[in-house]
Amino acid sequence: MEISYNILCEKNPFLKELQNTFQNLHFDTALAGGCLRDTLLDKPIDDYDVWYCGNFPLHQLAALGFEFTPLPANPYPEGEWKLTHNAVWQGRKIQFLKCKDSVSRHDIIHKFPNSIGKLVIYWGYLGNLGVAEFKKSVKNKTIVWDGVYVNPKYLHKIVNKYISWTHAYKVGFTQEKPVDLEEESDDLVNPFPTPTIFFKAPEPKKYRILNTSKELYKEKVMW
Repeated sequence: MEISYNILCEKNPFLKELQNTFQNLHFDTALAGGCLRDTLLDKPIDDYDVWYCGNFPLHQLAALGFEFTPLPANPYPEGEWKLTHNAVWQGRKIQFLKCKDSVSRHDIIHKFPNSIGKLVIYWGYLGNLGVAEFKKSVKNKTIVWDGVYVNPKYLHKIVNKYISWTHAYKVGFTQEKPVDLEEESDDLVNPFPTPTIFFKAPEPKKYRILNTSKELYKEKVMW
C-alpha cells in the first residue's frame, strides 16, 4: 500500500481544505489518528482530530463558519493532551486537542494505542513515524494494541469497525481490554474467536499504565 500526503488528500480532499484553512490563520496544527486511518481504509470517518499548541484562534475560526459545540468529559489520559474545543464545519465533526508544547505535538503518535492509528500529517507533508507499522498491520490484517491507556468506548468502536481483523495485545495491556470469558491469553494473541465482545469496567486512575521490555511500571503524568 502506497501512503503519502497527496494520496490522502486525493482520497479525502477535506483534509487539505482543513489544513489550508489552518495555515492561512497561521494556526500550527497536526491532523492525526482515525481520520487518516479511515481515509486510507475506506471506512466511515467519525471525526477529525486536530492537535495544536499555543493560542487557539476561536474568533477567527467562528468567523469562517466553525460551529462550536459543548465538550464531553475528557476521554484522554491526563497530562498527554487536553480536549479544548469541539466543532462542526462543513458537516464534519472536529476535535481540537491542545498539547503542552511543540515537542509533545510531534510526539503524539507515540502515545496512540494501536498500530493503525499512528499516522499524522502536518502542513503539506506526511509524518514518517507511523507509516511502516500501519503498512504491516494492513498487510497482516492485524491491529496490535500497546500497553497504554485506552478508553473503553474507543476500543469498542475500533473492534467493531475492524471486526474481521485480528486484534493482538502486547504484554502490559491491562486497562479496559475486551475479555474473552472462555480463554485466557498472554503476550500477543487474538481474544476474538467470535464477534461477541466483553469489556472490563474502567477503574478511575491518575496514572497511565506503560509497557516497556514486558515489564509494567507506573508513570505519574502532570498537565
